[in-house]
Amino acid sequence: MKKKIAKKIAFLDRDGVINKCAPEHEYITSISDFVFNESVFSVLQRLKEDGYEFIVVTNQRGISRKKLTVETLSKIHSHMTKVLKSHGINLLGILYCPHAVNSCDCRKPKDGLLRQAVTKYDINIEHSIIISDSTHDVSMGEAFGLKQSILVNKNKPKEALTKYQQDKIRIAFIKYGGMSNGGTEKMLQIIAANLDKNKFKVDYYYCDSSTYKGSNSIHLNTDSHRLHYMEKSGVNLIKFSVEAKDLTSPFHNWIDTNFWEVFNEENYDIVQTGRSGHKEFPFNKIRNVPIVDIIALSAGSDNQYNISKVMHICKWSADIWTKSGGDKSRVSIISLPIEVENKPYNDLRITFALEDKFIYGMHQRPSNDIFSEIPLLAYKSIESKDTAFVILGGGAKYKEQAKSLGLKNIYFLPATGDSSVIFEFLSTLNVYSHGRKDGEVNSQAMAEAMYFGLPIVSHTSKVNNGHIECIGDAGKVVITVEEYANELKRLQLDKQYLATKQEVAKKRFQENYELSGQMKIIENIYKSVIKDPFPFPWRRRLYALHWTQNIRIWMKWVYLKSKYYLLGRV
Repeated sequence: MKKKIAKKIAFLDRDGVINKCAPEHEYITSISDFVFNESVFSVLQRLKEDGYEFIVVTNQRGISRKKLTVETLSKIHSHMTKVLKSHGINLLGILYCPHAVNSCDCRKPKDGLLRQAVTKYDINIEHSIIISDSTHDVSMGEAFGLKQSILVNKNKPKEALTKYQQDKIRIAFIKYGGMSNGGTEKMLQIIAANLDKNKFKVDYYYCDSSTYKGSNSIHLNTDSHRLHYMEKSGVNLIKFSVEAKDLTSPFHNWIDTNFWEVFNEENYDIVQTGRSGHKEFPFNKIRNVPIVDIIALSAGSDNQYNISKVMHICKWSADIWTKSGGDKSRVSIISLPIEVENKPYNDLRITFALEDKFIYGMHQRPSNDIFSEIPLLAYKSIESKDTAFVILGGGAKYKEQAKSLGLKNIYFLPATGDSSVIFEFLSTLNVYSHGRKDGEVNSQAMAEAMYFGLPIVSHTSKVNNGHIECIGDAGKVVITVEEYANELKRLQLDKQYLATKQEVAKKRFQENYELSGQMKIIENIYKSVIKDPFPFPWRRRLYALHWTQNIRIWMKWVYLKSKYYLLGRV
């Protein structure tokens, strides 16, 4: 059974905070006597944005003194509740003491009302606050262990905002191989590094690469440049170990890991992932704290109840995910936040004696699994003494293909996580000539190319085609090698066409990838999760039990196990 998350409560004194106090020695005895302090609505809306719920705690000695009845008090509180609700403020509860002085343990400044609240509701005391115009109430809150006890002058609740100390949102990024130079990993690193540290407390959990059980592939390992970048960012880095990743299990379980020794979900408000969509370890074991997914590949959908938001880096990805069974109500469309220091970068033309060449090129992780033959086949048909092709990184198959094609003006640079080297490389190019066997959902590399005003040429894929949407009119996505070659040639020969595409690429970067704009969108998504982590609860329960999802999981398990053992790979 899903464990409830303890609530952050703002305890509110009534008279002097919510409503104007009655004259001295008198009581609010009717609805007409109950006059709201106008600023209280904006105060409570601000606290609501930070994830607080509200409980009113009020002394009502007028009942014991026969100045008003319980029935009248109930009508006053119904009116108060209705008006607050009309301003978007819902009260979790109203607790009052009707007794005379020194006749009970619930009359403030005794803490009986607070103890009643803790008994009735699941409350996180250490993250709760009280607002009152009484020094006695403030002392009570401090003694009870509340995070903050805020004293305001009578009928001036707006003063609370000047004294209120906002809780930092505690967020844990969790990524296997999370300090590598891969696109998903870089995206998570950039987000974690650029979150406002005055508003967010950020922990980044990562491990080095390890062997895969059931595959000869291996994840990119920790990159020293990316590690250095993160060490400077103000993010708390927490390393865990994984002996192997079991691809024969449906959830890709981690073998011999100490992850649970260093991670406790109760320490966080949000867990941030970056993955391919399917139900996956360890997130299938994190059942209480809200999870925010970033889907970087199209490999199924996971509707676990506590997955609060699912961020897709293009609409194509969101459509594929929902068609595979994903809950559309959880989708948020974002783009990649790209971090490029605004300064001149040296290019590599002099290094390779390419000063007069028209240069095509791309950069890619050093993996043969994503090798595409199309870019170099196309370049072969247009290669001349006036052109060159440069590849940064990429699998060994590119060198083998270049050799077999007899390419003369091609240059290879080693893969790197050093952003300054990548940006010098991009400054060298005239056209970003992209190719990838499985396509892209979005692309850090292409987005960075747009910053430098590079038109992008790419091709379609049988797997992912999110890059069509992402490139837009900043380039062209083709189907055949001939079409690819024609576009490369046109960009070289038609100077006006090239200039137009360069301007469009720069504009598209600013609109879709510029760092501050994208970070604002992402921070607002996190704030919405804090405000309402699990909207549409019945829909969530339905999708979490979606029969197609469960059948897919177990069919995949049977398939993987059968394949593994039939091949004798024990």
